[in-house]
Amino acid sequence: MVARAGQLVEWARRCPVAAALTVAGLLVTAWGAYRLRGLYVGDAAVYLPYAENAAEGNFFQFNEGEFSSGSTGVLWSLILAIPFVFGFDIDGARAVATLFAMAGLVGTLLAAERVSRSWTAAAVASLFVLGTMVFYAVAMYESGLIVVLSAVLLIAGDRMLQSWRERGEIDLRTMAPVIATWAALPLVRPDSVILVGAHAAALLAFAPAPRGRALAKVAVGLAIAAIPAAAYFGYSLVELDTFSTSSQGRTFALQEVSEEWIGPLYKSDDAIQELFGSPWIFVFVPGVAGLALLARWARDRWQWVTVYGLLAVAGYIALLTFIAPGLSDTDRYLLPTVPILAAGAAALLARARASRLWPVAVAVAVLAVALPSLDELRDLTRFARSAGIKEHEVFERDVVQRVESLAERGDVLLAYEVQLRLFLRDDIDLLSLDGITDGKVAPYQDDSELTAFLERYRPRFWIADRNVHTRPYLRDTVLERVLDAHERDPERMSFVDDGLRFRLLAVRDRPLARAFGGWEALFEISY
Repeated sequence: MVARAGQLVEWARRCPVAAALTVAGLLVTAWGAYRLRGLYVGDAAVYLPYAENAAEGNFFQFNEGEFSSGSTGVLWSLILAIPFVFGFDIDGARAVATLFAMAGLVGTLLAAERVSRSWTAAAVASLFVLGTMVFYAVAMYESGLIVVLSAVLLIAGDRMLQSWRERGEIDLRTMAPVIATWAALPLVRPDSVILVGAHAAALLAFAPAPRGRALAKVAVGLAIAAIPAAAYFGYSLVELDTFSTSSQGRTFALQEVSEEWIGPLYKSDDAIQELFGSPWIFVFVPGVAGLALLARWARDRWQWVTVYGLLAVAGYIALLTFIAPGLSDTDRYLLPTVPILAAGAAALLARARASRLWPVAVAVAVLAVALPSLDELRDLTRFARSAGIKEHEVFERDVVQRVESLAERGDVLLAYEVQLRLFLRDDIDLLSLDGITDGKVAPYQDDSELTAFLERYRPRFWIADRNVHTRPYLRDTVLERVLDAHERDPERMSFVDDGLRFRLLAVRDRPLARAFGGWEALFEISY
């Protein structure tokens, strides 16, 4: 430990600009976490019930005793379970998320330095994570972990190729770090198979061995890496008739809101607009240019990074433009490209080291990367604070307490905002109205057959919120009609529609939080 501290001090002495920028970045990350203390993002909070259940030995479960593939970041939910094991609960999960945000910054720095061979250029480029990753990471999304793994993929891939060149042979032991990273990526974000495919293609193209032999080794590595994801998603397919209920729910939501189509594909300009807007454009453009020029500057050494980087970036643009538009959070879905773009931008900046204008180039680059990033992080945290989504709101503690006071063991609660599961009694099952955690509503969504859905699963309680007015498949269903009738006549206590009786049990007595579909009324359903 003392030796490692000494090495850091020596590094800071030799690279004062890089050290100062890195420390500043870490402090800004901590500031972002501090600004979000006590505040939540609803989607990120869905990981917490999975984490708590995993800490109790109930892995991959949302309702106790029932498998669920509603967590897209399977590995992330297991990591968040660690503080729950030791009794630190939500505060511990926040601390872990903040540490991974910091690790994302450091990982991006290391990957960019390996490619650019300049600590200063790498430190400047790594500031890009402040405006793109930090907010989402400290809000407890899987963002910090996915950026770390993306950075590791660059470093591990380069080390592996170097070893192959030096030893003149390809072996699976040398591939172990790469295989482990390939295996982890789809369990953090399923879309990151783009990184795996692009990485494998680039390594295969530049492996210093006969093509057939290299292909065999890479294929075996991919097969080994695929085992964990195949087991998880395959079990979900057998158990729930879908690879992932979360992905299934998101795909249906995209189909509802997508207005442009090209044959079987969606059409969205979100990804392009994001990349050419602040803060992305200040690293996206130089990053792509740097990636393209790497092969020319050091052909034997960095051609593989050029191929990998451009394939990965193009893959994400295609995904988010034509296949699965990110809608309001496109920037979060682009995060796996951050270390790649930072490495390209650092390589481009590093070309100015031999020039007298090097200090000027660094200063301009710092302003171009840091200021838009800081501005974006400030705006995001300011919005989160103004929205004021606190624990009571995001987990809907008041209505949960009301349900618990009335529910019997084995009762089912229907809700759209499923993160409230965290504080709901284990003996009450939560039925997801959009199917994100269980997929049960999926067969009824296309034709909006919500009455048949209710009669099939017979939830006793329903937490009504504004989502029945905003999601197309819920409009003009029995649920929207009942909520409409309640809003027209708040004093009315009983409603009958489609042969179902809804009895009003509670209404909201506090204002709705901004940008959150909090509960408005609680009903008991009779069949």
